[in-house]
Amino acid sequence: MVISNILAVENESWLHRQVVDIAEKYGLSTWDWVALIITSFSLIIAIISLIIATKTLISQKATQRNTQPIMNVEILQFLIGQKLLCILDSYIYLFAVQYFLSKFNYKVKPSSHFWELTKLSLEDMDESLFYNDNNKFVSFHNFKEILKEFNSSYDGLKEILIDNKASQKEKDLELYHIYNEIGRIMGSTKDTLSTCFDYSGEQINHFLRDNFISVFETRYYKIHKEKFCPPDTVLSLPYVEKSESSVLQNKLYRHFSELVFQQFIDITKETKEDFINLLSRHVDVIIMNTPCKGKIEPLLSVDQEEHKKTTFNIERKEKIWTFSIDNDWISEESMEDRVLPDVSINMSGWFFYITAI
Repeated sequence: MVISNILAVENESWLHRQVVDIAEKYGLSTWDWVALIITSFSLIIAIISLIIATKTLISQKATQRNTQPIMNVEILQFLIGQKLLCILDSYIYLFAVQYFLSKFNYKVKPSSHFWELTKLSLEDMDESLFYNDNNKFVSFHNFKEILKEFNSSYDGLKEILIDNKASQKEKDLELYHIYNEIGRIMGSTKDTLSTCFDYSGEQINHFLRDNFISVFETRYYKIHKEKFCPPDTVLSLPYVEKSESSVLQNKLYRHFSELVFQQFIDITKETKEDFINLLSRHVDVIIMNTPCKGKIEPLLSVDQEEHKKTTFNIERKEKIWTFSIDNDWISEESMEDRVLPDVSINMSGWFFYITAI
């Protein structure tokens, strides 16, 4: 600051001498001389202000660079995959809640934990990578907006499910609204992968399979494994042959799968069936470990032919399995020979519970 003052004084003295010399040489009047002095001071102030503004701008840019989150294309692709996994989890929990609603005449509701589990965090969906490309920015922005609407859909569902005056039809409308959202989500994901990351059709299919279609290790699976099993343990999903849930909700699973697969190319019937079976098993895991009205409801096996005649008043078979420690995928034919796990899933593994309204 002292140096700046010295320079300013020296500049002023030099400028003063120049002005006086010009005034003497050209015979300027007093008012002309005063005007030159004022103009000179203004010029000095302007130059100093420009220097200060430049230094401030440079400092701000440096601060912005140092505080910006580290984000690149690979990280953002990974985060999109994580969002799909969370959406899959949300639907698995929702199908489980739908089962309990159907079984108890829509007079129950999920605990507060359910709403926390189904809410997506979108703070890491950074649009700044695409500020320089309008098409990419619009595509990614639309994807993010659809995820926001997905969150809002659960807010609407919460209001209707906790309302003891709401009818079954009103609750079903909200539920199916969320089920139908998967079509928009998958379509926007496909567009984002293609537009923002230049994915081919085959790459998109592979991405969606890894993060939604063929996911074995859901969040529940991973947390159960961390709680009860050694790190290297491989678990197989529990399986209930023709479970009450899978039979009751079969049409709903098929409707949901059609919306999922409309974004795929060259999908076989076998792939769709595999997805439905895997989805059903994931839902059964949650149902078998979700306390309802203070206790765990057994998930039983039913006869599909008998089920066509009536809903719950049918003969059921006690065929219930929990996680089995095994390295191989267990086929239906070998279910009778399965080894029970060293540690079974129990109420300590629940994610949410069901209570009466």
